Amino acid sequence: ENIVIDEPADGTYRVYVHYFPRPGPDLAATLNVKVYAGTTVIWDADKTLPKDKDLWTAADVVWSGSTATVQVIDTVASNVQ
Repeated sequence: ENIVIDEPADGTYRVYVHYFPRPGPDLAATLNVKVYAGTTVIWDADKTLPKDKDLWTAADVVWSGSTATVQVIDTVASNVQ
């Protein structure tokens, strides 16, 4: 999934990844998030979530003018509906 903001307003944008249920038993999944500023990757992270419905709060992306910075959060909540 890609989310593109062509002209981001100044502010903080929180990045979440929600591992949705799929048929069958709980299966771990390794997820990847890349944050770009223009065509440059400014943050790249992987996280393995062990169960369906896990929610990874990955980071905050803070925009100011034409500059973006990433503040890593890296927390996981289980069984989020």
